[in-house]
Amino acid sequence: MAVIRFLFHALVPAMLAGSSLLLVTGCNIASAVGYAVHPEPEFEAQYELADVPTVIFIDDRRGVVNPTRLRRVIADEATAQLMEEGVISEQNMIAPRDAMIAARRSDRSGDVVPIARIAEMVGADQVIYVDVNQFALTFDGVTPSPLSISRVRVLNIV
Repeated sequence: MAVIRFLFHALVPAMLAGSSLLLVTGCNIASAVGYAVHPEPEFEAQYELADVPTVIFIDDRRGVVNPTRLRRVIADEATAQLMEEGVISEQNMIAPRDAMIAARRSDRSGDVVPIARIAEMVGADQVIYVDVNQFALTFDGVTPSPLSISRVRVLNIV
């Protein structure tokens, strides 16, 4: 599976689910249904993920993902998608919350812990690193229209 395919099959549905849960009310149901039935774009694979101990780490230093609990929801959904599609076996997927907790404990007074150190703390050989640049659930405060602009890198820690 490719990183690009991973983005559209794991991260985008997680954002759509989060926005639907948080924003669907009354007359907005029709727009939420529109997002649910819209086909996902497909792209050719750019990178083949190895079936080694892997963690997804969403880096949101600028605090653009609001509410912040969506970082975990997105990472958990992407993890589940990778396991369901058989890209990475269940025994090789590390819970994203473990990496988030390790990063939070290690980041001290502006000193950011290196990703390699976080991977070492959770026992990961491969990190799917997501650096969030922009994130929005809605543009007008009412209509769900999720958007995420992120850089994704696959890091081979070994």
